[in-house]
Amino acid sequence: MTVPLRQREPVRKELISSMARKRKRQYGSGTVVQEGTGLAIRWREPVLMPDGSIEQRRRYQALGPVSRKEAARRLAEKLVEGGSQREPTPTVTFREHAARWIRDVLPCTSSRFE
Repeated sequence: MTVPLRQREPVRKELISSMARKRKRQYGSGTVVQEGTGLAIRWREPVLMPDGSIEQRRRYQALGPVSRKEAARRLAEKLVEGGSQREPTPTVTFREHAARWIRDVLPCTSSRFE
């Protein structure tokens, strides 16, 4: 004896499924993860490399026993601090920048005043 199912699956958007759909998070939005007895956050932020290219570096911070809401708030703060690819954080030190400026820019400007 066969028992008919009362559940109907979608066929070409004509029917709505009775199964719940899981929302995907947006790429680059970071994540809150369970770590031991507390929570941690993981995210990516752009870093300006010495050769001028931009790389995405993975970041991680353990938060300890905080609520998911608090962890999500701190993750949002980190994403705002990290900026976007348009505003990368430089990893070139002042010493390296000054050496490059003396090597590349100073010879051009000093020849004009001689």
